Amino acid sequence: MHYKVKIMSKILQRILLFFIGVPVLLLLVYIPFKIHLFLHIALCIVTILASLELYDIFSKKIALQAKAFLIFLTSLFPIISYSAAIFSLPDFTINIVLIITTITLVIFEIFYTNKKPDSVFVLSIERISASFFIIFYCGYLFSYISKIALLPYSQFYLVVFLAFVFGCDSFAWLFGMLFGNGNRGLFTVSKKKSLAGFIGGILGTILLGFIAILLFPDAFPGSIYKMLILSSSIAFMAIMGDLFESILKRSAELKDSGFIVPGRGGLLDSIDSMIFTVPLYYYFILLFYGA
Repeated sequence: MHYKVKIMSKILQRILLFFIGVPVLLLLVYIPFKIHLFLHIALCIVTILASLELYDIFSKKIALQAKAFLIFLTSLFPIISYSAAIFSLPDFTINIVLIITTITLVIFEIFYTNKKPDSVFVLSIERISASFFIIFYCGYLFSYISKIALLPYSQFYLVVFLAFVFGCDSFAWLFGMLFGNGNRGLFTVSKKKSLAGFIGGILGTILLGFIAILLFPDAFPGSIYKMLILSSSIAFMAIMGDLFESILKRSAELKDSGFIVPGRGGLLDSIDSMIFTVPLYYYFILLFYGA
């Protein structure tokens, strides 16, 4: 009985989050003021919170560089992305930021270890690698949302991207609940996930892709096969992103990355499907629709 109450509570929290969170997201996307200023402010906040959560996950098992230092470097990506839009800086500016932040990590390690006993050097590879991943994962990859926000039809592309990611999660959950008995355990890292959920997430996202063609024909012109490839690829990577975060949590022996989002756990638990998919989505849009 207690288990059923707990499940119903989580479902209710998800429903409330959907009816509150989705309108807020759509509002941020559809306000074009100053090249999506409010969306970039939200992106900066999410980037900082996500990097804090990932730092806490990693710190359970491995050595890292100073938290404030890493969070500062990670927060540079949404800030520079928006600045590049405002001041019409080259598209590769964000890649330069990635190079500079990586070099900064190395310089920091050199001066940090210079003040410590010789034994601290055995952790240098661990510190640099894990610190770089936090910056790359939460900062660089997630900053591709800024790139999408600068495209023609940016509102349409952003809405469809959010629909793909959250729709895939919802369809996977629904199909798993309805048809998942007897085919769970497809992925060792998350044994509750089922084959039915995996297929349902992909098919549901493809359906959303065809709806997007009908609603936004100017943004998604051309053959339906383009949308078939786009939607199925995004769905697959969204599922992989979710499973990857499960690997990180299991490695750190954690159930959730945090408790900031009601019914979903940490912020990373809510955006893990977006982080790997947003660069892929951006380049597919450029390739297929020449945005």
